[in-house]
Amino acid sequence: MDIAHEVKDYAAISMLQWFVNEQIEEESSFRDILDKLKLTGGDVNYLMVLDGELGQRVRTPPQSETNE
Repeated sequence: MDIAHEVKDYAAISMLQWFVNEQIEEESSFRDILDKLKLTGGDVNYLMVLDGELGQRVRTPPQSETNE
């Protein structure tokens, strides 16, 4: 992003910031899942509950996919 700032490419800055924010969100989501997985302690019943929860998540497509 430094180069985009240097050349004042505001469209690139906006796009790159979106990717950074998306990555932060995905890493947070992954940490939450990993924490829940650790809490199961390998218990099959809890793993099945977690699997069910994860299976019910709704994918939200990026805005670019919804505009096509």
